[in-house]
Amino acid sequence: RLEPRLVIQAILISLPVLSLLIGAFFLAGEASLSAKAMEEWQMANRIFQEFDSGTSRAVSRAVGAAFVALGVVLAYAACCLQETVGISIGCISTAMQCICGMPSLLLLPLLDAAWKTTLAACMLIVMTWLLGTAHVEDDYVEVKDIAIGGLTKTFVFSGQGKLMFALCFAGFVWAIELSSVLSHFVVSYSVVLWYYTPKPKGSGPHIPLLRGLVVGLVFHLGTVALGAACLPPLRAIRAPLGALASRAPGERNQLCEVLERCLATALALPRRSMAHINKHAFIDVCICSTGFCEATENANAVLAAEGGKAEALSGACALPSALGVLAIATSAGAAAYFGAAQTLEGAAGAAGEHVGDAYFVSVVAAAFGASVAWSFFSLVDHASDALLYAYAWNKWHGHNTVLKYAPSALADLLEYRPLSKPPADRGPDARVRRASSGGGFLSIFNSMFANGARGPYMEEAQSLMHA
Repeated sequence: RLEPRLVIQAILISLPVLSLLIGAFFLAGEASLSAKAMEEWQMANRIFQEFDSGTSRAVSRAVGAAFVALGVVLAYAACCLQETVGISIGCISTAMQCICGMPSLLLLPLLDAAWKTTLAACMLIVMTWLLGTAHVEDDYVEVKDIAIGGLTKTFVFSGQGKLMFALCFAGFVWAIELSSVLSHFVVSYSVVLWYYTPKPKGSGPHIPLLRGLVVGLVFHLGTVALGAACLPPLRAIRAPLGALASRAPGERNQLCEVLERCLATALALPRRSMAHINKHAFIDVCICSTGFCEATENANAVLAAEGGKAEALSGACALPSALGVLAIATSAGAAAYFGAAQTLEGAAGAAGEHVGDAYFVSVVAAAFGASVAWSFFSLVDHASDALLYAYAWNKWHGHNTVLKYAPSALADLLEYRPLSKPPADRGPDARVRRASSGGGFLSIFNSMFANGARGPYMEEAQSLMHA
């Protein structure tokens, strides 16, 4: 288990350094190099394999300048983001404490990636089958009033074939989203189990990964499926409309103001209806066993009631996660590029093999590195949000029980303070009130009705989780 502060600082330093090094490589031809060094640089720079010498120099110069500018921007952003990163480090530390207390959770990103890869392979196979429903037609070109056909051909799909394509694509998107939502549910369920294990937590709950999968598939599959169907379209609609709604009042942009007035109803939608529909709903489902629609309202109400740091820190790990994914993807792509351009080509030349396109290899390596990194970083991000929500729910329903469950680092981060009991009233007025309240046999009925008004158990003693 590494120190989160060191890891994040290493990421913030490595990103601009990598960008500057890549830019320096592409700009090396502008320096005064010897003939041998220039020849080696041109052999390593795959741009010179694609274009003539003059065009290759111009393209390499542009690419190098772009990477240098990106490195400068990233270095400036790293300096400006120190405060934001410092705030998120506490959330990451608590999330890592939770994940390390349940090592089986580290298998979840691998299982999720394997399942999504299987779904993608099935999608390619089914789409290939659907291509068989199309028929090929010759394209005709008129040359001097003579129709010449057969030079090119076009796939033509019927209306039914297009409908099948659309339905299959929507079904696969839903299936992939279902996998992500189920993964979020399992993480939420495991984190809730760990949170409500009284301190000292020790090794945490037993087999939380398997328990979360069973509960999600057996008891909450409908909720998970509904969430997987609702979140993708709402995410696509909420992002642009929410950005327009947030920028129009502050920037006083006339175009935004006109669009806001024309789309007043649509812009009110993300603020009122869609703002509370997010992944926090599944955390509430794990705690309260509610339906998806009710859970979205409960999640919004709990975070709004808590306010303060808990609401502000929700999603605080998203930025470090994105930076980590970008750093790993850049490192993997750069390593693959230089390996394909130099080592592999030189070693394979004697064997009669050849790396055809180093750029394609680097893009595939970067995409693979980003997907693997995103799986693990999203685990930390969602574990942090689940811990914050569990803390807010616990504080709302049983304020003075927080220290029994919440990790000390989380309670200190959120500046938790227990409520003190009011001092006992021992004056003469209190004795008069106690005497006038009745006693003896009638007091039994009074206590029965009093208990019935507030419930047979105090709220702090009620079960905090339905499993």
